[in-house]
Order: sequence, then C-alpha cells, then structure tokens
Amino acid sequence: MSNPDHSERWNPYRLIASVLIFGYLCNSRSFAHLGAAPIYIGELGLFAFLATAPNQLFRLGVGSLLRRTAFTGLAWCVGLFIVYGLLELLRGIGAGFDKGVALQNIVFNVYTLFLLPGILIGLHFPDFLERLIGPLAWIHGIIGFLFVTLFTRLGWVDTFADSQEVVRLFSTPYGSAISMIGLICFRKDLRRYAIPFLLNAFVMLGVQLRAEWLGFAVVIPIASVLSGQTRQFLRVCLLLGLLLLVGLITNFHIASPGRRGGEISSRALVGRAVAAVSPELAAQINPQSAEFSKTISWRKEWWKSLIAHTNKTFSGAMLGPGYGFPIWEYNPLENFGKIKNRTPHNVLVYALSYTGWIGVALFVAVQLALFRCLWASFRTSGQAFGLCLWGYGLVYAMFSNYMEAPFGAIPFYLMLGISLAPGSGSRANSVPPIDGTTTLLEDTPQHETDCTEL
Repeated sequence: MSNPDHSERWNPYRLIASVLIFGYLCNSRSFAHLGAAPIYIGELGLFAFLATAPNQLFRLGVGSLLRRTAFTGLAWCVGLFIVYGLLELLRGIGAGFDKGVALQNIVFNVYTLFLLPGILIGLHFPDFLERLIGPLAWIHGIIGFLFVTLFTRLGWVDTFADSQEVVRLFSTPYGSAISMIGLICFRKDLRRYAIPFLLNAFVMLGVQLRAEWLGFAVVIPIASVLSGQTRQFLRVCLLLGLLLLVGLITNFHIASPGRRGGEISSRALVGRAVAAVSPELAAQINPQSAEFSKTISWRKEWWKSLIAHTNKTFSGAMLGPGYGFPIWEYNPLENFGKIKNRTPHNVLVYALSYTGWIGVALFVAVQLALFRCLWASFRTSGQAFGLCLWGYGLVYAMFSNYMEAPFGAIPFYLMLGISLAPGSGSRANSVPPIDGTTTLLEDTPQHETDCTEL
C-alpha cells in the first residue's frame, strides 16, 4: 500500500472512527446518549460513514455477498443475522410489545454493520490502531483516574439512585482492559508506557467490573503468547500485584465510583472477585462481599426463568417471542421487575430470550466467521490485537450487556473490522480510496481465498 498523504491520513473516516472509539470507551453511557431519541451518536456515526463512502461500503458489503472474496462467509452470516433481527422486530411489534424496547433490541443485530467501515479503514490505513492505542491509553487512563478519585465525589457520575432517563456528565470508562491489551500487542516494551498502563490498571480495578476483570485475565496470557511477549505477561502480573500490595500495606481505600457500591481497597477488590466463586470465603475476606455474591445469584435465577419460558413450546424455542418482549417481568427481584431492564447481562440468554435458538445460532455463526477471518489476518500480519479483542469481548458479554449496548458493541465491531483488513487477500487491492477520487492501491485481479476455509 502506498503511503497516504496528510489529507488522506486525516480524512473524515479516521476522524469519525476516532471520536466513536474514544467517546464510547472513555465515557460510555454519557457519550452514547448524545443526540435525541431514537437517533443517538452511534446512529449518527453510522449514517456519517455511509454518507462519506457509500460506494466503497457497497462494494465491500454487497460485493462480498455476490462474489467470492475474503469476507464472503462473514458477509453472509452478518447479512442473515441482520435480516433475522428485522423479522424479530416486526414480530415483536406485531405482538403488541413495547416499540421503544423493540427498537433498542434491534441494535444487537444492526451494530455488526460497523464491521464494514472498520474494514475500509483498515484497508487504507493499516497503522490506524497502532497509532490510536498510545493516545487512547493515556487519555482513558487520565479520565478514568479522575472518574474514580474526583468525579464521583463531585456527584458528576451515574449512580443507582438515578432513573434510566437521567444521564450524568460522566459514566463508567470501559476501555481499561482494551487499552492495556492494545499496549501489550502493539508495544514491544511496556516500560516506556508504564504510567498509562498503571493508570488503566488502577481504573480497571477501581470501577469494579468483574466481567472486565475476567475478560482481561483470560486474554492477557493469550495476547502475550501470540505477540511473542511472554515477559510482558510477567510484567503485567507484577504491576497488578504491586498495585494490590501497595493498597494492602497502606490501607488505601476510597468510596467506590458510580453504580458499583462499597469501597475501593485491596481487601474489597479481592473479596468482590472471590465472591463470584466462593461467597463464604469472600465474606471472610471482606464482610461486604456477601452483597456482591447476591448479584450473581439473582442473575442466575433470572437466566433460568427466561430459558424455561423460551423453551415452553417448539415455536417459542426456535423463534423466541420477538423483540420488545418484557423479560424484566421474569426477574426474581421485585424492584428490578418494575424497571424495563431489557438485557439479562448474558449475550446468549439475551439472544435466546428474544429470538430463540435460531437467533442464538446466527449470533454464534457471526462470531465463528469473525474468528476465522481474524485468524487469517493474524497469520498474515502477525498482529494479535484483533483476536485478543474478540476473545475479550465474548468473555465480557457472557456477564454483561457488552454486545447489546452501543458503548460496548460499536467500538468492538469497529476495531475488529480494522483488524480484519490484513486477511483480506488480493481483493483489497481493488478497493478504491475512501475519498473515491484516485486509486490508492493497484488493482491486481489475482486468485482469492475465503478466510472461512482456513
């Protein structure tokens, strides 16, 4: 690929992608609510992508459906997933379910479209993520540190007392683990990035999202091995252990930010983590841990109730009730049952509860197609960030609303699309530049291979 000039390097596509990634990861729910219902910043960003390069997106998307390219298998899986989601939207509205909730549900399918602009960015600016990860780690680390230590005390962040309509100035930063995984994958020597890494480690522990902890713990050794940086893994373990040890020795503790409850201290963090496995042991470490284990128990009961309801009949098991179905009525907690909480915080239970086993199968098909293409990209480039982000996102989604909410799904699919580009094969050489004026890459019609066959 020829080097883009300055104007191409700062074209609208890069700007839109940067704003969305930084905004969602650094300020999650508050950034996601920019705009007016039902058109928020995510929908505006997608429209902006489509308006900026409609021909190129058409060639990537529809072109991959009509002829064999590196993305044909993925394109068909995503296409069927979106069409099925639209059918479930119509079924739900036809059944008389809440239209607003139904429209919120369909984003689960629609947000996969962000793969397309991501691929286009990756084809023309292959160093985009590598350039992005350093500033992201610094900015997210600083904002997250202020969120944990200052913004909470000033009353600027979301709390459990807020209604769903109330959106504060700052919301939970969700990019700590992604920033650290990116540093490990893109930076050979973490010592040069010790400060932003430590900041993000502190933020990850401070916001107390156990799903994020688990995703990071699963992926970090994989990222180190795939990147050939096993020493990085040891350094990461040392840094995190050092943070907890310093907190234990100094008896450091501050109020937990936002919606998490409790306090931030080494003992409280260990207790919260252990509560997911052994409530009895967690209670010995920290008496407050008993409350943390209840979060898991009532969600498990909710999942069981939703699964049982979906599988009552054959048609219900296959198709589900449709989008907009009031799953909150099956929540065992009376107070939560009065709130229209549309996500059970488990992506598979979410898909099953609304769209049945067919919906689950299509979601799994999309993820498997993504994995195959990401593996092809890794084999071509040697860069493991895409694979690691995919694994992290799936683990996270099993215990959160990561795939159903814009602050999780949009940066996830957008960055995965960028990571897919190296595995595109020779067909990428015939894709016109984003500005649509001159050929950025030489058009060389060579034999193509579908990554799904790898």
